[in-house]
Amino acid sequence: MTIEQAKHLAKKQMTPRRYRHTKNVASAARALAQRWGVDPDRAELAGWLHDIVKEYTSGELLQLLGQDDIMAGLTRQRPVPIWHGPCAAIYARHTLGVEDADILDAIACHTTGRRGMTTMDKVIFLADAISAERSFDGVEAIRALGETDLDAAVLAAMENNVAYLEAKGKTLDTETMDAIAALREKA
Repeated sequence: MTIEQAKHLAKKQMTPRRYRHTKNVASAARALAQRWGVDPDRAELAGWLHDIVKEYTSGELLQLLGQDDIMAGLTRQRPVPIWHGPCAAIYARHTLGVEDADILDAIACHTTGRRGMTTMDKVIFLADAISAERSFDGVEAIRALGETDLDAAVLAAMENNVAYLEAKGKTLDTETMDAIAALREKA
């Protein structure tokens, strides 16, 4: 799948609001990749595909999970709002023919992070968190941190997400807590 094909698919499959976000994530992913030594084309492609199934129903996501037994077993134990990451990776692999494991892994963990994140994983996670339309308190500080310390920026974005979810009384994903612990250990 080429970047142009991914753009076309995103435009066709997404609402204008989701497409604008995805375009911003792809742009941020390219810039972060260049800054942190990741192939910018691969990062941009991951950015275009990260939310490709975000607007699917939970039933459609369950159908996608049926295509990958390992991912399905892990994902079904997690809150439904984060299923779209692993499901987007399944869709990219089985429907679009993307075989690059780094791209697929980055797509799969773009919402939660994971212990042992690669630089590509961090780039896509951070690009999603700081994309141009994001305006939460502290986003500018995280954007600036992303220019000087990728791990610190990802950690700050994750901690911000956790604080938001806790304030809303939402379930915290264990993958995110593991990722935060791993990043704190490195600091």
